[in-house]
Amino acid sequence: MQSLCVGCQIIQKLIGKDVIVAHQLLKNNIEEHEYWLATPNLIGDNPPEGLKQWMHWDKSVKETETGKIPFHYAQLSKLKDEIPPESPPSLELPKRIKGLSVSREFDVHVKKLFFTTVHFEFRNQWLEGVKKIDGVDHFIPGIGSKHRCVLENEEVFLITSSFSYDPETRISFSETEEKGKHAMYFILEPLGESRSRLTLELCVPNRLMKIMFLLFMKGKMQGQLTRSMEKLNELMKGIVLPVEF
Repeated sequence: MQSLCVGCQIIQKLIGKDVIVAHQLLKNNIEEHEYWLATPNLIGDNPPEGLKQWMHWDKSVKETETGKIPFHYAQLSKLKDEIPPESPPSLELPKRIKGLSVSREFDVHVKKLFFTTVHFEFRNQWLEGVKKIDGVDHFIPGIGSKHRCVLENEEVFLITSSFSYDPETRISFSETEEKGKHAMYFILEPLGESRSRLTLELCVPNRLMKIMFLLFMKGKMQGQLTRSMEKLNELMKGIVLPVEF
């Protein structure tokens, strides 16, 4: 190892024969790029213990200007097949405890109802208490997308935590407060060619929060959501569903 003084910094770098050998061994003819390579000076000629059955302890030689460098190697590409898939973290509440549910039927096709409710640009026009929504990742939310909801006295960050689209039977999506304090579930059901139902469910993560919600917030929230349904019905009268939707 050699030390150099550059300005006020001490820079150390490896030098010597072994470094040259390592550099030469990097330029090999092994076909795959995931492998374990070692020289006999490190581990000898015998295969190391604990190799997988599919690991072949192969032998080769690197020709250099100064002579031959023997080495052993084993392919490691198949290791990735043994890594269990990582489950994505759940964005929904650990426990879905319903605090409030409000439903209403509308004389529109379920796709029009979905188009109006899912697009953030319309949200403040019908959902009472919402002044605006910004910071939207995409015009149609996907699981994991985040947005800021500005209310009358505060702002909250919401994450789209579930999404299921089947206009023949049921459409649903949910938005969870980023710290897991509550979640709103939007459930849309077709009732015919020109009739559908929307259910808004407000859920909390535990029974204590449900008790607090029932005591101090349910009445106000129920009134807001009921009036919001009326506003949504009026809003949809002016909504024109895009042909491609």
